[in-house]
Parts: sequence; C-alpha cells; structure tokens
Amino acid sequence: MVNKASFQFYYDFLSPYSYLSSVQLTDKLEVLMKNSNIQVQYIPVSLLFILKINKMIGPALIPAKRDYTYKDVQRFAKANDIAIKYPEKILFNSLYAIKFTIALNEIYGNNVCKEFSEKVFIEIWANGKDLANWDSLKALAGNMSQEIDVISIINEANSKNTKEKLAENNQLAIDKGLFGVPSFIIEDELFWGNDRLDSALQKIDGNS
Repeated sequence: MVNKASFQFYYDFLSPYSYLSSVQLTDKLEVLMKNSNIQVQYIPVSLLFILKINKMIGPALIPAKRDYTYKDVQRFAKANDIAIKYPEKILFNSLYAIKFTIALNEIYGNNVCKEFSEKVFIEIWANGKDLANWDSLKALAGNMSQEIDVISIINEANSKNTKEKLAENNQLAIDKGLFGVPSFIIEDELFWGNDRLDSALQKIDGNS
C-alpha cells in the first residue's frame, strides 16, 4: 500500500488514441480523485521521437494499419459516445500545441496544462480543426477557466527552456520504457494504449 499514488499520462496530440484517453480521463480522474490520494501529471511528448528511438514507424505510414486505426477509433468513439471528426491532415505538426502546453505547465502548473490539453484534443479530433499555428492556440487559450497571458506563453513556448523541457519529457518517456502513446505510468508500472486505461486506473485504486 502507498500513501499517494502517482499517475502519469504521456500523450501526443497527433494520436487519436491519446484523444480517446483524454476524454475518458476527464470524467474518470475526477471521480477517482474524490476517493483517492493521487498525484496526476499530464506529460506531452513527441510520438515521432519515441517511435524513432524504438526504430518504429507510425500507423499512418503503414496503409493496412492506417486503415484499421481509422476504423478502430471510429468504433471505439461510437461505442463510448465520444465525438470524432478527423482533421484534414492526419500527419499534422503537433509541436506547436506540445510546446504551448509545456509553456503553460511551466508558468501556470499542471492543472492548467491538463485543461488546455483537453481543449486541444477536442478541437483537433472532435472538431477537425488545424491547430498547427500560434494564432489558433492563442484563441483557444482565451477560453480557459482562468485568464492566460498568451504573449508570455508564446514567448515561453519558443524559448530554449521549453525546447529543453520537451527533450526531458521525451527522455523520461524512453527511460520509463515507452514505445508509443497514450501511455500511463502508475508507480513505475507501464500501461500502453487507450484500451489499458481502465487497468491503469484500477492500479491506482488498488494503491489508494
């Protein structure tokens, strides 16, 4: 038994499965946190970096796997009443949103990082929007539950500190044994994939 369970959610906005996990976590973590003493961390990473280090390629580059993933995400979303609308470009540049989110985390903390990440996922995968630019991200940040100084966030997102922090997140993911996203680390135990989310949450519940 542990006094405080650690829950780490590793994700990239490029991943539709990360989106599915984010939607479920919004409700499930809220319920769990009412009954459990847990420390939650949202950790954005570069899926392309993780795949490269593990000498893998993404499903979007494998025609058969790409087609299966498209159908599988649609099936899961429908079965769980989750909105899904694919963006026009599947292989979009997620680094803008990742760096913006890291900058928010550095200045405002992980709760704001979590809230903004949820909004980004919804804009991309439920509304099919292109967020691969600063203007779209600034507009989205204007709808947060607390006021955000978007100019400071853009400056921080473009800083050496954010570049280094992303590198730290990526390396932490590799050190934890990640080979894809979404991934969840519970007390140093890895759970990979949207379909392992419930197992990860059950692990927390067992540690509480």
